[in-house]
Amino acid sequence: MYKSFKFRIYPNIEQEEKLSQYFWATRRLYNYWLWVKISNHQKWITTKRYDIQWQLPQLKKDYPRLKDIHSQVLQVALLNLNTAFTNFFRSKKWFPKFKSKKDNHKSFSYPQWVHIEDWKVYLPKIWRLKVIQHRELIWEIKTCTISKTPTWKYYISILQDDWKELPTKIIPTKDKCVWIDVWIKDFAICSNGNVYSNPKWIKRYERRLKIRSRRHSRKQKWSKNKNKSRLTLAKIHEKVSNQRLDYIQKITHSIVSDNQATNYAVEDLNVKWMMANRKLSKAIWQVWRWMFRQLLEYKCNEVWKSVIEIWRFEPSSKMCCKCWNIKQDLNLSDRIYKCDSCWNEIDRDIQASINIKNFAYKT
Repeated sequence: MYKSFKFRIYPNIEQEEKLSQYFWATRRLYNYWLWVKISNHQKWITTKRYDIQWQLPQLKKDYPRLKDIHSQVLQVALLNLNTAFTNFFRSKKWFPKFKSKKDNHKSFSYPQWVHIEDWKVYLPKIWRLKVIQHRELIWEIKTCTISKTPTWKYYISILQDDWKELPTKIIPTKDKCVWIDVWIKDFAICSNGNVYSNPKWIKRYERRLKIRSRRHSRKQKWSKNKNKSRLTLAKIHEKVSNQRLDYIQKITHSIVSDNQATNYAVEDLNVKWMMANRKLSKAIWQVWRWMFRQLLEYKCNEVWKSVIEIWRFEPSSKMCCKCWNIKQDLNLSDRIYKCDSCWNEIDRDIQASINIKNFAYKT
């Protein structure tokens, strides 16, 4: 079972220049071979990763700056490119894009030869970097990724392998199932009576973001004031993102810590189709459904629990939880569900959570 830990690092001026050189090399190599693979693909020529790696020594002769980069860092960049093409041909979703030098999210990876000791992380050809290690690393280090945020902060993400098999999950039962409905008004509604409100972090900083964005757009391009304004704007976005992630972490921990439940039922919604609604797209984007689902699944795996997913086209909101009558003329403004058949009155979100459980067990 793999676990990842993220620490903040503090490089000096020389190390920052070295890291920027690594970011430049991995980006240029990725873009160059992406262009080669696209050109060969149009000519119906297959280009494998090993065919590209054999040409790395010649590239180092043509571009001497690549000699200062660790060889395995360049190989990982090619591996990421190959993985991007493989995922595209398997899932048919996103075609690999060229990396822009204007993109403030930069990263590169080491597959091995990483060591942390005495608040220092030792990397090949970069030497030791100061790190804030807030927990011990007791397992084997597999890979590490150095990243740079838009606010000019550096982080190291370390992947560890504890050499343990995934635990056997508990057999799901209906009486110990908690069904969860995620929406806009309330962040999450659980069948056990827990309702988690939606803080709407973006709305709190909306006025500040609007003012800062207007000031940023008026700055002269490529000027120092433009860069200062961009940094100020990025800090606000980073704060909102950290607050939202921290809130989701606390919610998922509270849900999974319920010892009475052995499994959880959630609804698989087509968020991309829902974002087409111009009136609700902003509110749906602020909820971060994908992050909630991802954190819930990995925390359930650690405590031997499971997540059940129901079909996205099931009428969880329109169907009565007692008589199963479907109300076709239900509007989004109707927060109280009133059944026309059995005259049942119940909160719309609570009824949706009950129906999610019924759909999960096909009752």
